[in-house]
Amino acid sequence: MIWIKTDYVSTGEGDYRKWLGPDWKPQWEGSGTIVSNHVCWADILLALVVFFPSFVSKSSVKKYPFVGAIACVIDSVFLDRAASKEERGAAAKIIENRQRENEETGRSPILIFPEGATTNNKSIIKFKRGPFAGLNSVQ
Repeated sequence: MIWIKTDYVSTGEGDYRKWLGPDWKPQWEGSGTIVSNHVCWADILLALVVFFPSFVSKSSVKKYPFVGAIACVIDSVFLDRAASKEERGAAAKIIENRQRENEETGRSPILIFPEGATTNNKSIIKFKRGPFAGLNSVQ
């Protein structure tokens, strides 16, 4: 399941202009990062169709036939879960820089599953801190 934020200004469901003035226009239509829960592989396919994002993924995904090639082509960030503290810090910096770059350039977002795994959709497991460390906007 993907969490999708609707555009309240254009849909009329909640017009912010009445509080921010008639000349107010949103400066950014999206964010450089999308955060979603991960229930199954269909989440990834749906996200590719709707957002065409890059992903933050475990490093072993690179070795998967077909899927690994696609992940590399869409410029995914690969994390080694057994990495040292310094290597994890460097990976977090890469993600932070990518988030900032996506916001500044309007490039396709990076999609992060903060739980780091698929879940049964009945409970939430502990979020990884990485997606939020850079204090960039997420959707």
